[in-house]
Amino acid sequence: MFVLALKQPEVSKPSLQPDSALDTDDGITQGTDADAGCPSAFDEEDDIAVADCGQQNSYVYLVYFESDWDFSSKPESLWNDDERFQAPMAALPNGEHIFVRDCITFEHHSLGTTKAVIVKFFEKNTLQGVHAEVELLLNCYQYQYVTENTNCYLPDDCCVIYGAQVIHFTSIIGVANPPLSVIKWTEAGIQRFSNEEKMQYFASNEWKEKAGGKKVIMVPLILFTDDTSGNRSKKWNKFESWYLLLAGLGRHANAKPSNIHFFTTSNKVSPLDQSVPIVEELLLLESEGIEAYDAFSDCQVLVVAPLICVICDNPRAKELCNQLASSTRKYCRICMADKIDSPDFIGVPRTRALSLSQMEEISSQTSISRTYNTRKKYGIKEHYNPMLHTNIRADIYKATPLEALHVFALGASKYFLQLFMPDFTHDQKTEILALIKAFNMSGFTTKMYGNVCYYYNSFVGRDFKAWSQMAIFILSPYLDAGRKEVLLNYSKVFAIAYAKSYNRHLKEQWKSVCQNFIDSVKVHFPNLLRRPKMHLILHLIECLEQYGPTSAFSAERCESFNSDVRAQNIYSNRQAPSRDIGKHFAVLEHVRHIIDGGRYGQER
Repeated sequence: MFVLALKQPEVSKPSLQPDSALDTDDGITQGTDADAGCPSAFDEEDDIAVADCGQQNSYVYLVYFESDWDFSSKPESLWNDDERFQAPMAALPNGEHIFVRDCITFEHHSLGTTKAVIVKFFEKNTLQGVHAEVELLLNCYQYQYVTENTNCYLPDDCCVIYGAQVIHFTSIIGVANPPLSVIKWTEAGIQRFSNEEKMQYFASNEWKEKAGGKKVIMVPLILFTDDTSGNRSKKWNKFESWYLLLAGLGRHANAKPSNIHFFTTSNKVSPLDQSVPIVEELLLLESEGIEAYDAFSDCQVLVVAPLICVICDNPRAKELCNQLASSTRKYCRICMADKIDSPDFIGVPRTRALSLSQMEEISSQTSISRTYNTRKKYGIKEHYNPMLHTNIRADIYKATPLEALHVFALGASKYFLQLFMPDFTHDQKTEILALIKAFNMSGFTTKMYGNVCYYYNSFVGRDFKAWSQMAIFILSPYLDAGRKEVLLNYSKVFAIAYAKSYNRHLKEQWKSVCQNFIDSVKVHFPNLLRRPKMHLILHLIECLEQYGPTSAFSAERCESFNSDVRAQNIYSNRQAPSRDIGKHFAVLEHVRHIIDGGRYGQER
């Protein structure tokens, strides 16, 4: 089962409906207003999404049904709000395919055979199996039973759209013909659908027509791009690489090298030029899908693979967003914040449409000086970018979430070490080293190696991560009140950034924690706010809300894959390294597919 995210089904019920009208145990359950405020959480222990609200079945999972993969932290808002990333269909035991927006019949012991329209598919938990959120289409007798209004009469060929409800998938009988006439309950009263409204309401799902009877499998993708050296020596031989990950895999599964797929690399072509054919393929996968053979179900399927996000470091994210260098005043790639006037506030959000209009204004300038000044005004460049100038669904400004390794471990943590350590005396540094040696690190995933007092500029990400967890305890006796306040606030932000679970109802509290940290930095270290990484901390909660915990879009797992690319370049003849590396990974993919039990159709 390919689990996606948490969703509280919205229940729309008329005032005539009693609270217990559909409160039965035979496949229909009803949400309440009290359920809507229940906070959701991720269970760090077993890596499965759970409901943290004390009421059974009030939250549900959205799923892609055509996979057996496990669940981890997934892009929350995308899965909840955007139907383009949700499962478009599910298959009945008899093989019949049910698509979203299909009119179906299902069996209920109180209402009998009832018609409904599929809104979405989901799973409450592994014990209860697949469910569907539907809009009920009740006939006259069913409507009288539900509302207990025996004075209400409807034509025999008419049905009432009676709000969203939840049914068990096994109760579905099959696809049915839409009713001849439809009435919708509104606050203003009963409204009869016109023929145009009826045709629009019962419009066929686009993937149902494109699939042509095949199963439709939704496989969201994550791209990773980075530069690495093709040499093992210190001589830098820059290779620009793109890798591919499946967004539906769990955190632990996605961290395995076998689940990171090589896309392309080159030591001569820039990453933006490499992205041109990549975006062309993504457009095909998003809009049309591709036919593939499913070895598990032994049939041809239609695979749809929309892009969720692009994981990269900050310089690469700026390049993908057509941003100018960090020295420009509009230094944030996510918003229009000014690093001189308003570095401690979130500015107007950047969007694809806004940037395209700004780029058009830059191109229309009649002199070099005006072009230069307009670029600085908006902080962007006007050159062609396939991520911006094509109709790819992912908005690159929202699809490049801040990455915890580069923003926190290699950002703020490193900045504070560089500020604090030079001010300590030799005796104080000796005491600090003794305190670190005595510090209990049994709960740390990695220990800090090296002398933090003298060689912190040689630290790597894991060292800064370990140091940030103990810094407030080690340095407190040696800091004044202002620096201690900054470090304490940073420790709170750091804990949020690396948390593997969170509750949505604490969102505003988290935002205030980040804002308090930035405010304290503004008072005691105002020059630090001129650095883009410090301002990006204000966007942390926005990224968490959109994509889940930072471990879901961590760059560390992909950067370790760079060594595999480097190894293939070492053992090539260096005449055409990009081709040799690509051929080798293609052979590895074929071997992996066969060893995992895959095959290429019965003929082969």
